[in-house]
Amino acid sequence: MKAKGRYVWQDKRSGNWLYEARVSTKDGPLLKKQRTAKTRSEAVKLVEALYQELSDQSLSNVGSLDELVAEYLSYKSRNVRPVTLANDTYLLQKYILPTLGNQQLAAFSPQQLWKFFLQLEENKLSTSTLNKLRTLLNSTFKFGVAWGYMKSNPVAPIRPFNTRAGESTLVQEAWTIDEARAALEAVSGTELDFYVHATVLLGLRKGEVMALRWSDLNLEQGILEVSRSRSTKRLIEGGRFVSRMTEGDVKTKASRRRLRLTGPILGALMRQRELSISRGHPVTPSSHIVLGVKGFPISETTLYKLYNRLCGGFQLRRIRIHDHRHTAAVIALSNSTEPVEAAYGLGH
Repeated sequence: MKAKGRYVWQDKRSGNWLYEARVSTKDGPLLKKQRTAKTRSEAVKLVEALYQELSDQSLSNVGSLDELVAEYLSYKSRNVRPVTLANDTYLLQKYILPTLGNQQLAAFSPQQLWKFFLQLEENKLSTSTLNKLRTLLNSTFKFGVAWGYMKSNPVAPIRPFNTRAGESTLVQEAWTIDEARAALEAVSGTELDFYVHATVLLGLRKGEVMALRWSDLNLEQGILEVSRSRSTKRLIEGGRFVSRMTEGDVKTKASRRRLRLTGPILGALMRQRELSISRGHPVTPSSHIVLGVKGFPISETTLYKLYNRLCGGFQLRRIRIHDHRHTAAVIALSNSTEPVEAAYGLGH
């Protein structure tokens, strides 16, 4: 017998049957062991067990999930943005490693992980978070298989979770056209004048509006260019998780777009400019369009505070700011806008 990593032959001098297993390791020398059997059939049977023993031994340089996660995050740090790495690290350290971190990789099974996810579900973890954790753990184990740390991925048989009956979601019904009209009237002349107009009429994302500067406008051509996004991101600094307002590229390639400035949008821009000047805040090409009360680029905390006050003061049905995009889609399609044009405007 001569199969990959398994060898059986008879010693001509003694007449005994010999069997040998050989397994290559990721970084170290070849592992091999040779033993004796009385018959050929016994040697063929035992060589499989010996090969399995050496295979398990070859994976021992990364034995626990803690060690695998450290390897995975180190590798991933070269391929993803710091924000993505920080979010993945946060989820692993908060939900997975406290319970499973010390367990040896060879001991994981689909049945055990299924029970682990069900326990998280019983602890009222949302379906979206469950699926994020499943995807993250699946990627970690796939990395372990690809790099030879384990032989199979125990998450692979577990399918994504469906939303549970009665489970509340963050998504809310978009404003009707009448509700949108009332909201646009309510914000006129306030810090959120242009912000609400841009999200409700143009469908801009929250961070896209927060990043807009006066230099992004071409008033002669009536064009607004969307190329950046601004938001609070989780980062790792000095081994600690911190939150920072960061500004960078837009979410996707399709998000980079040029939009037409309509009459209502131009009106909101002019009122926003007048408000900034009246408060002594300079309006220069590099200045952000939407500012907080003190003249700095508006923060997410201030944004939500002003938005909640606006909805309460004018008795507007409060929806998520992200649902303003859904409202923009409703308005566009109600005005017979082609779906492809509507999708472009939303950055899809």
